[in-house]
Amino acid sequence: MSAPAVQVESLSKRYCRSLKRAALYGVVDAFRAAAGLPLGARGLRAGEFWALQDLAFELAPGDSLGVIGCNGAGKSTLLKLLAGVIEPDRGRVRIRGRVGALIQLGAGFHPQLTGRENIFINGQLLGMRCAEVRAKLDRIVDFAEVGEFLDTPVKYYSSGMFVRLGFSIAAHLEPEVLLVDEALAVGDMAFQARSMALMADLCRRGTTLIFISHNEDLVRRACRRALLLDQGRCAAQGGMDCVYAEYHRRADWLPPARAGNGKAQITTVQTLDAQGRETPCVRLNEPLTLRVRVVPRQPIENPVLDVGFNHNHGYVAAAANSQDSGVSLGARHAPFWVELRMPEPRLAPGGYRLSVQVMAADRLEVYDWRRNHWPLQVESDRYVRGAVYLPVEWSAHNETKARRGRSCSGV
Repeated sequence: MSAPAVQVESLSKRYCRSLKRAALYGVVDAFRAAAGLPLGARGLRAGEFWALQDLAFELAPGDSLGVIGCNGAGKSTLLKLLAGVIEPDRGRVRIRGRVGALIQLGAGFHPQLTGRENIFINGQLLGMRCAEVRAKLDRIVDFAEVGEFLDTPVKYYSSGMFVRLGFSIAAHLEPEVLLVDEALAVGDMAFQARSMALMADLCRRGTTLIFISHNEDLVRRACRRALLLDQGRCAAQGGMDCVYAEYHRRADWLPPARAGNGKAQITTVQTLDAQGRETPCVRLNEPLTLRVRVVPRQPIENPVLDVGFNHNHGYVAAAANSQDSGVSLGARHAPFWVELRMPEPRLAPGGYRLSVQVMAADRLEVYDWRRNHWPLQVESDRYVRGAVYLPVEWSAHNETKARRGRSCSGV
């Protein structure tokens, strides 16, 4: 069994919120180190916080890991530690082989030098010999699409040109470990597609990939596993579905809200599975039933019930409306239940929040509108792209050439 390409053990990094305190702590630590004294308390000092704490994982050669989390979770700090840009306060990182890194837009580029000159400087800093850079120069330039500006100072490059050139240098290094930060998202769609194909090819040839992105689709396409960071700690790691489910649960993109004049109130919303059991989690394309309890505070005529399935990404994935479906709920003066039965819901796997509202028949008067109050998780053993699941019957057959008939006419 081959040795791990990346080993991270009890990795921790702390920062100080105050620049003056950070400088003071640095001087004190330098004097202690020079005198051979211990660095003092291993915990936090005044003004400090853990950007990363007690992180541990291993990656085999050819493995791929997507690192996800909200802003400030510690993702970029992790990549800088892996790249050796900064040193950890505790724990250790062991990487076997050459490392290629794109961890910051334009990092390592000298703005006054040309693209060509920066390619040679960056390539050699990443471990390539001058002859190796020269041999790969055409491929790097073609992939980055900067040939027209190769001998132009990079200070005149756009952000997209910066990231194309930086990624191209790191990837064509043919590293054993490739680190890619969110900077890849600056490139256009065509460049992202080429980058994804190149990363997949490198992984097939044994390169270990660690990829940071807020784009779930890109992470799922590029990586086999995911690691969720939350306030510097590992909140979950493993398969994509379970890690992203925990990510959406913690992120709470859709905070609950409520509005309406109170003439009727929505008190209960139940999600039932195929067996009629109440559950916040259902399987892909299995029957789903919603039960909504409405309590009128005064008599109401033909109320309209509207249900929205809001994806955790923020868009409305599906909706149902009693009036649009041709259903009349009649005159109501006492509490009542409404059931919505969906034999084959087409919701794609992922996290959702239910928004339910009850309104007057003319839809101008909202009695109660409870937005994003009830979670619903749709699970599946496979990844489904898009907002809905499309069941499709596939078939393939050999092409048959139509025979051409000949017609003859006599004179």
